[in-house]
Amino acid sequence: MKKLLFFAIGFIIISCSNKDLDRDLAESKIIEHFSIPCVEVASFQNETLGRNNVPQKHADFIRQGYIYCNSEGSWNNRYYLTEKSMPYFSQENNIIAGNLIEFNEITGIKFNDAKNQAIVDFSFKRKGITPFGEFAERFEDEAINLQIEFELYDDGWRIKETNLDQRFVPKEVFSLYNK
Repeated sequence: MKKLLFFAIGFIIISCSNKDLDRDLAESKIIEHFSIPCVEVASFQNETLGRNNVPQKHADFIRQGYIYCNSEGSWNNRYYLTEKSMPYFSQENNIIAGNLIEFNEITGIKFNDAKNQAIVDFSFKRKGITPFGEFAERFEDEAINLQIEFELYDDGWRIKETNLDQRFVPKEVFSLYNK
């Protein structure tokens, strides 16, 4: 009888430590992993173009005072950030804030046959679009559909390394969000 009781308790403990990956657990792991709310980085290409070929998009950004163009007497234009851009720029990380990110929803979970790996489909929602986010053609409340891989370890489910970690960074990286 005692052996049966110990077996039952052991089974319950093991079952609890290998909890099934459901939508609630996946959501909490994703929120923790990305430090939601976080910042989606904006890409600003320093394009080299002909002197008289400044794209309208860049010209508008120059007029707004976020960048300036220095052609240095050659046929190449180089774009630089102005002082007005600095709240959106993390010099330490050399990245520009595009917008805040909030968690939206889990849209699906697909397990492998052994049930020890899973691909989780989910979405984030864009909020607080910065001028650089507008430049990148991002919109308020726009949903971004993403996937992330999970693996089951002896201590539970973990998110596998992902290149999304360069795209979404903690908001504390930017002075703009530390006021």
